Amino acid sequence: MTTPTTMTPRMMTRMMMTSRMRTSICRRGSSGRWCHPTAAHACRHCPPSLRPITPRCPIRSWPTCSRAPCRISRSGGSEASVSNTGNAAVELVALDLDGTLLAPDGTLSTRSVAALVAARDAGIIVTVATGRPPMILEAIWETSGRSISHVVGSNGSMIASFPGPELIRLVGFELDLAREAVVRLRSIDPRHGFALATDAGFVHEVGFAERMPAAVGGEPVPDVLALGGTQAFKLMVFHPEVTVRDLVVDVPHALGPDLAPHLTVSHMGADAAEIGPTGLDKASGLAWLCEHLGIDAAAVVAVGDEWNDVTMLQWAGHGVAMAHADQRVLDAADEIAPSNTEHGVAVVLERLVASIDR
Repeated sequence: MTTPTTMTPRMMTRMMMTSRMRTSICRRGSSGRWCHPTAAHACRHCPPSLRPITPRCPIRSWPTCSRAPCRISRSGGSEASVSNTGNAAVELVALDLDGTLLAPDGTLSTRSVAALVAARDAGIIVTVATGRPPMILEAIWETSGRSISHVVGSNGSMIASFPGPELIRLVGFELDLAREAVVRLRSIDPRHGFALATDAGFVHEVGFAERMPAAVGGEPVPDVLALGGTQAFKLMVFHPEVTVRDLVVDVPHALGPDLAPHLTVSHMGADAAEIGPTGLDKASGLAWLCEHLGIDAAAVVAVGDEWNDVTMLQWAGHGVAMAHADQRVLDAADEIAPSNTEHGVAVVLERLVASIDR
């Protein structure tokens, strides 16, 4: 089984990784009605026993949560306002980096920086939720006008605060599980490459650094399994001829029925897939951070574009997908924002800040 690793005493009392389930009227619904229990857009805050069928959405092909009229128009654009996130005022925004906050060239636009600073100055906690580890995000924090308060990094396994970054939570899993995953994937195709972080350090094989959006320290090693330690914190896999999305689908089958229940495979936001303990993702990391800060899920706006953003968009009080996102991500969202080439995050934040100022 996977084993969480507690890094500081205060984390020990805050190990709550599940979102808060409502047992009364859903705060997402203004009419007191409930979501369809089997709908793809079933409200995450309603117990299944309290979700009788609601009328079908005239735009979507499934029943919609009754908290609002149909939000996403398939003809383009959005009918929702990010300022309307139910009964709670927005306290925190969680922003994916690659493909969302960052432009295609990996930079922050002037408009995005201004929107981030305005959100911070309006009292909103600006959080980045990314597959990248927090330790390589200091330059982005500086570029953002030091507006970023927290990072849910490494798809939820590393949570840090700025300035720093100061690590406030680190979740690991048994190193033997990581080692066995490497052995099995290599036995299927030796062209699989890996990077591994443990309590003994970080190593990566040839081809990994070129796939990362930021500089990777250290020279490549012939075999990541030479790294010691007792706990694994990140295991990444890549392949010269297999896309990341195909790896996310194929690797769980390759791990086999004994390993697969203990490990999850996700898109790390760059050209590699990440293998980590089951139940750990951006949503669980964001849930822990909000519990740590005393913020309810209903007061969170999350924005993303990739498969590893889906659970985060579903967990948050208001989920926003970028216009260029995969259909799976669009289906999980309450709103569609313009693409990152059109300053989509800035558009969302500007409207949010304007609603606070009114």
